Amino acid sequence: MDESPGKEHVAFTNWAISKGIEINGIAPARFPGRRLGMIATKTIEVIPQTAMLSIDSIPSSFVDLFPEGTSIHGILAAYLTHGDTKTLKGIDAWRNVWPNWQELEDSTPILWPSHLRRSNSAFEDEDNSSTPSLLPPSVSGLWNSFEKVPVGVDYDTRYQNMLGQEEKRLTHAWEQVLSVFPKTEWKTFAYYWLIINSRSFYYISPGKNEPEDWNDAIAMVPYADYFNHEDNAVSPLILSL
Repeated sequence: MDESPGKEHVAFTNWAISKGIEINGIAPARFPGRRLGMIATKTIEVIPQTAMLSIDSIPSSFVDLFPEGTSIHGILAAYLTHGDTKTLKGIDAWRNVWPNWQELEDSTPILWPSHLRRSNSAFEDEDNSSTPSLLPPSVSGLWNSFEKVPVGVDYDTRYQNMLGQEEKRLTHAWEQVLSVFPKTEWKTFAYYWLIINSRSFYYISPGKNEPEDWNDAIAMVPYADYFNHEDNAVSPLILSL
């Protein structure tokens, strides 16, 4: 992956430094399909890995219960649902600040009734006038032709019909967990899956390569998950962090 953002961004970085802005261990970078963003240029140890919730912090005896290919996201949610009660009590202070189920229902389209989360097309009102989708086209599924019609931009088609993709991932993870814990309650598992989905960070285990499915590069980071969360947000259409 070519991470170079371009000469103009290097010049801007130098200008920012000349103005007294302190830049330490981070830099702008170009991400295929996601345009520009920020990367760490060195290991920044602010929150220890032992405090994170990742596939590395879950006991191997629990992870080994699941068949090969089970999503890491699903295993993390299963651990919060079925993990050792005494161990999980150790993160109660963290869990107590997570949104409750009602807050997720209000803010997460995947839990909305079908007439609010139309994922294929708009519907018609009683007067037969077309009503636009409440969700952005890339989320609702109304944009689904970029791979067929060239648009002249660097765009990754996996960002089309995001709601439908999220529903599929949640359903698949649910089925995988049921194969190990048949009595898993849907609402409890879905709650933790969505908590992870909305508050997680991109994470790759030390010494390992980036997974084929980027959704498996996932971890929760305490306190850092305050970033990009607002209790009085202007728009509640949150799918993921």
